Amino acid sequence: MKKLITILLLISILVLSGCGEDGTIDQDNTNTDSSGKSINQDFSIEVPDGWQENQVSSSVFMYMVSGKVDPKEGIESMNILITPAPSDLEIDFKKTMQDTLKKIPNFIIIEDSTSINIGSTKGLKMKYEIDITDQKMQYTQILLNKFDNLYTITYSCIGKECQHEDDFNDMMDSFEPIQS
Repeated sequence: MKKLITILLLISILVLSGCGEDGTIDQDNTNTDSSGKSINQDFSIEVPDGWQENQVSSSVFMYMVSGKVDPKEGIESMNILITPAPSDLEIDFKKTMQDTLKKIPNFIIIEDSTSINIGSTKGLKMKYEIDITDQKMQYTQILLNKFDNLYTITYSCIGKECQHEDDFNDMMDSFEPIQS
């Protein structure tokens, strides 16, 4: 659980530290195929119009609506973190969630973990929210285990209702792990 909390906090810090003075996210060069699909070393994904892709590090990718960071207007983003895969994803996930529920009093599970398939890749999906200083933070998290990698994909909405969940679902439909 400490690992999950640390990852979520790190991603939040990385989002804010990647901002320029005008509130935009710096965009790295990405490879795209002829259909416009973004190709990275460990995965490919279709990024919808109005979303901006940013490679924060070799294992952290961030996608933001319009590239603006304005907490008053709400922030919607998707992050992909790639780490070595655990030996048993389901056991590791359940232990992490139990630890989180004990340590974060405002952690509320909206949808308990369910098994999912993204293409031919099996994984787990859950929805939760955290209230922090009167700001409701909503998350949809997907964990995929493929090619000895754990892909932790987190869609988050801060400060308002999620308005781009359809975009997130479309990105997940196009997501393909790549063996590096």
